[in-house]
Amino acid sequence: MESRRQALRDDPVTAEISAVRNDRIYPQGARYQGPILHLFQLEMTAKQLYPDVFGEWPTYSEGPYPEIPPEEQLFDRQRVADVINGAI
Repeated sequence: MESRRQALRDDPVTAEISAVRNDRIYPQGARYQGPILHLFQLEMTAKQLYPDVFGEWPTYSEGPYPEIPPEEQLFDRQRVADVINGAI
């Protein structure tokens, strides 16, 4: 994500966008987003836009999704896994 942000800052056209100037660029969505991915996207958005309520979105440089402390998770990952696996 950081390389994408930097590319936007370095481009003379996109550098003029207020979101780029004010460092308000957030990763969102996926091309083939379904209900499970949507849960993670909602959590990401809540943390990025309202960190005082939902906790800070962590800065990370590797992997598809950072580790979120259990007390800051917006949904129960185990319960979702149980639903997917037919345990509920």
